[in-house]
Amino acid sequence: MKRAGFEKNLIGTVPWRHAGGRRRVHPGFVQLSAFMRMNRQRHFDAFRG
Repeated sequence: MKRAGFEKNLIGTVPWRHAGGRRRVHPGFVQLSAFMRMNRQRHFDAFRG
C-alpha cells in the first residue's frame, strides 16, 4: 500500500473536543491487530492456555 493510501484509510483524527484534538492517530483496533500479527503463534498459544 502506498503512503497516501495508508494515510487515507488507516489514520484518523482525534475530534477537537477531546484532549489531543486534531491529532492524527492510528485507531486502537489497527494497533492491536498489527501487534498481535507480529507474534501470532505466541498470542494463540497464550490464549489456549
